[in-house]
This record gives sequence, C-alpha cells and structure tokens, in this order.
Amino acid sequence: MTISLFMIADSVKGCSLGDVPDGAPRWFTRIVSDEQADGALFGALRPRVEDVLFVGDAAGCSAYVEHHPAGWALCVQDESVLPAELAAFADRVIVLQTSRNAGFVATAASCKLIDVSEWLARMQRSLLEGGSYQELVDASEHMLGNALTVSDSGFRIVARTRELLPTNPLIRESIANGMFDKKALDTFRKNERPQRWSTRTGIHLLEVSETGPVVECIFRIEGIYSAHLVMHCEWRPLSDGLLDELSLLADCIELHLKHELSAGRLFDQGPARTLVDLIEGVPVSHRKLNAWLRTSGLACDGFFELAVVDYGYRDEERQLAVYAGLRLLELFPDAVVALKENCAVMVRKCFARGDAATHDTVLDTHARSYYGRVGLSDRFERIEDARFAYRQAVIALSMAASDGRGVTAMPNRLWREGADAAEDTRLFCFRDYLVLYLLVAEQQDEELVSYCVGRGVPMRILEADRRAGTQDCELLFVYLVCERRSSLAAERLHLHRNTLLYRIRRIEQEYGIDLKRWQVRERLLAEYQIMCFGG
Repeated sequence: MTISLFMIADSVKGCSLGDVPDGAPRWFTRIVSDEQADGALFGALRPRVEDVLFVGDAAGCSAYVEHHPAGWALCVQDESVLPAELAAFADRVIVLQTSRNAGFVATAASCKLIDVSEWLARMQRSLLEGGSYQELVDASEHMLGNALTVSDSGFRIVARTRELLPTNPLIRESIANGMFDKKALDTFRKNERPQRWSTRTGIHLLEVSETGPVVECIFRIEGIYSAHLVMHCEWRPLSDGLLDELSLLADCIELHLKHELSAGRLFDQGPARTLVDLIEGVPVSHRKLNAWLRTSGLACDGFFELAVVDYGYRDEERQLAVYAGLRLLELFPDAVVALKENCAVMVRKCFARGDAATHDTVLDTHARSYYGRVGLSDRFERIEDARFAYRQAVIALSMAASDGRGVTAMPNRLWREGADAAEDTRLFCFRDYLVLYLLVAEQQDEELVSYCVGRGVPMRILEADRRAGTQDCELLFVYLVCERRSSLAAERLHLHRNTLLYRIRRIEQEYGIDLKRWQVRERLLAEYQIMCFGG
C-alpha cells in the first residue's frame, strides 16, 4: 500500500498542492483523518508514524503533529497560505488548497490508496508467478489512463495497451508490426534519441506532440540499455501524480527485467565482463577502464573494496547463482557484481567506518540467507589492483575453511570500528588471515605478499617518515615488540611516556588501526618483518 501527495492531489481534482517540505516522504502507506488518528498507530500491523499521512483542517493538523512529533499532515483549506497556528510545524505540514472539506479529501485519498494497492497487488502476483511485461501493462492500462508501449533493447515491442492506442500513425504501424521498423528508427536518430538512451536512465519528458506530452522511462541494467517504456498522454493529462504512478509500473518492469535477463547478458557482458577481466589480470586499456568506471557508477577517486560470495553452487546450478547475484545487486545497486565460478564478485566504493559496518552486516546477512560465505579484501586505491583484491578475498575464504573453524564456531571477523560481536558471521576479512597465510600456506603467492606489504600500514608510515623526517615506524615497532608496555617502550626510545602515547594515538587515528586488536598487532609485526628483513 503506497500513495504520494501528488497522487492525492490528482484524486481530489481542482486543487492546488502547496510546497512540500524537504525531508517529506515520497510515499505514504496509510491515510488517517480526525476520527481515525488515535487508533491508526496501534495494533500488531501498525505502520511507522513517518509513513502515515493525517488529513484534516488546521486545528486537526495542529493537534496531530503536536502529538506525533515525527508525523506528517495535509492541511485542507481554501487558502494557499499556511495558517499562523501551524507556523511552528511548517516543516511537517503541507497545504492542499481546495473548496472541498477535509472529510471529502480524506475519503478520496483513501479510495485512491485502495485502488493503487489493488493495482500493485495484481502486478506483484504477476511477478511472483513469472508473468510477462504484457500482464504488467494490462494491469496498468486503466490505472494510468494512457497509451503505453514497452520495447526491449532490440526495438521489439514486447507489451502495449490493448484499448488505448497512440494516435501517431508511425507508432501504430510499429505496434502492428511488433517492432520499430527502419522508418521509425530513422526518425529516432534524426531526433538524437539513441544518444539519450545511451546515457539516460529513469523517467523523462521525451517530447510534447500535437496530441499531448510523451514520457519515456529508460532501463539500464549494469550499464546496458535494456528496455524502454513510453507513455503517450493523450487521454489523461500529464501531472506529478501520474508520473508517480508511472514510476510504480517502472519499478515492477525493472524487477521483471532483472529476472528476465539471461546470465550471459547481465553477468557476462558490460561492466561485469570488465570486472572479470580485471580480476583475471587481462590487460584493460585506460580508455575502456575510465568508460567502465563512468558506466558502472564507481567514482575514479577514493578507495574500493572487493567481496567474493561463495554460495557453494555446482556448475549445473548456475541459474541459482544468477538469482543470488541479482539479489546482491539489489542490496548494493551502486556496486558492480559479476559471476566467476558460480561465486558473486562485487566491487564497491568504501564508506565511512560507521557506514561500512552497516554494509558488512547486510553482506553477512545476504550470505547467511543463501548459505554462503563472504571473503573480503583489503581496501585498494587503484581499480587495476582488483586482481590482488580478488586473490585476497579467495584466500580469506580458503584460510577460514582450512583453519578448521566452521561458520558457527568462527569468531567475529567484521573488522570494523565499533562492530558488535557475532558468533556466526559468514564474512571473513583477509586482513585477519594474512599472518595465518604466511605461516601455513605451502606455496605462497609472492607477488600478492609483496603487494600487501608494499601497501601496508608500516610501509605507509615509513614513507611518511622519509618525507617528514620523523621516526614513527620505529616508534610503532618498539611499542609492539614491548607488547604495548608504554613505560618500557618509552625508556627504549628515550621518550617521555605521555609523548609516546600521544604519538601512538595519532598513528591509530591517521591510519585507521586499533592496536587493542591482536589481529592488527600480529599483521603489523609480520609486515614490518617482511619489509625490513624479507621474511
């Protein structure tokens, strides 16, 4: 159940919606009026107060928002200016100017919400039952009240309204043929539409023809132009409420599109294919790499993180891996996801420490849902280093298994500041396993070890020492060798104890390390030894 303010305004007709405050929800799941306000937020299935919209006059709205500090209200009145009694709640009250009374508006909004809910339920049933694009359009024809066409990347018309057809003879001929012919494509090229399709996504006003506006929605999956929804507004006028309704249809089409796309289309071409090339060490030109970053939505600057999710699927179960990979892509829409040996490989931008802990928890929950495990790489700055990050993630998974620690016995490996302890995590960080790898691996990847040490904290501190003339690397090493006994370390370094502790805290903050963790101390000492003595 969902409805927007603009859809409510459309249902009332002849009204004017005032300015919507910043932070107002786009969608509401419940409409309440004076008689329902007290009971709307009680019961086992009560919605969040932020998702409920109160509809009433000025007095009712004032009482409601005062009683519900996080609530939202629609003030129905015949003036456009917010009443003085609601001035203190201007950030949570929207004015609907109309000659109708609040009861009429509340009833109209509730009826609209019921209609939208039944429409969404019909489309959701179609999705669950593996229905077609045509079923989604059939469900939407009378709701949207305009002609609709859906075409795929091959310009085939895969769905269209049956009763409402556009009056444009070129579009009618294309519908009859089941695809856009050369004549139609030439017209598109003349208007430079393909150039827009290659870069745009989402809903846009395409043109305003003699018969009315034409709105399009372009679907891109993994950066690839995949489908096209067009609405010809020849019967129902274009409005913000109509665009909100169109977006609900677009969401369902996108879900169907993700299910419909073959593994070869979604995970074996485009950004996913480039990611596989990167982790396999296949040379990728800078031009192609920059285009890949732009297409995939990954910024060129900052740090990246790579995760490998092993679902345990066999070769003949690739479709299961595709399904799990699609769910992972829905959880992380700004990431790039590929499939390699039925494992999902995901590259994403790094976040602030608090956000990173949340994202790792989501990743851990996803792995648990599909009985999989996640290997997580160190952060890396150059996307070309994805091949090393991939090896790190695979080694983390391998070490976690060879260490004899099952999923339920494995201690928390969420290497995040402030992360809560969890006994059954399925996420394993390479940084926790580098020392174990150096100790037990029969054949070490010398190139990878050199890469890790060359970009490790001791090397970064040493390079900073050379630039600034400091000796922080030696200070940190002595502090760790003395097992963090500050008085002993300060004596050996000929420093005051407070000076030593100040510099240690500064190093922790600058390089994002927590010396209270034994895994951190072990890795730092191991990297220091390799850096200085070669192993």
